[in-house]
Amino acid sequence: MIWVTADQHFGHRNIIEYCNRPFTALDGMHNAIIDNYNKLVQHNDTVYFLGDLAFYDNPIFYLNKMHGHKIYIKGNHDVRHPFKYAPDVCIVFRGGKTIQMTHDPKHLAQGYDINLCGHVHEKWTTQQMLMTQTKALNVGVDVWKFKPVALDWIIKHWDKI
Repeated sequence: MIWVTADQHFGHRNIIEYCNRPFTALDGMHNAIIDNYNKLVQHNDTVYFLGDLAFYDNPIFYLNKMHGHKIYIKGNHDVRHPFKYAPDVCIVFRGGKTIQMTHDPKHLAQGYDINLCGHVHEKWTTQQMLMTQTKALNVGVDVWKFKPVALDWIIKHWDKI
């Protein structure tokens, strides 16, 4: 199975307040996100992380606790981490669809069947991007109950989203 997710912000204490996350401490947030993830993602699954996995902490520490094969797309807070050389955009072909994935929705371009992003946290789940006239889906944990989203589910429901 293939999953997508974004914006865990491990190690970022202020994200709890900024995004009104239902946690009182970082450990609770970290444990909930990792537990939710591992309940869904199996060891042989593939997961696309659309940026901002860890804010201050080493992201490898968290990735080692999480199942699956991981593919990382750089977020705006990843400049100090091993992901600084990760791509800004990834294109995937699945279920007859061309799927564009990026962290920041401003990097979305026209011509793709499905457009996935993170970066906007709790601000919106779907948005019509005015400059590119594309519909975007935010796969960040803040709008998906702190869980990854199955790519096949997105493909199946895209026209209703």
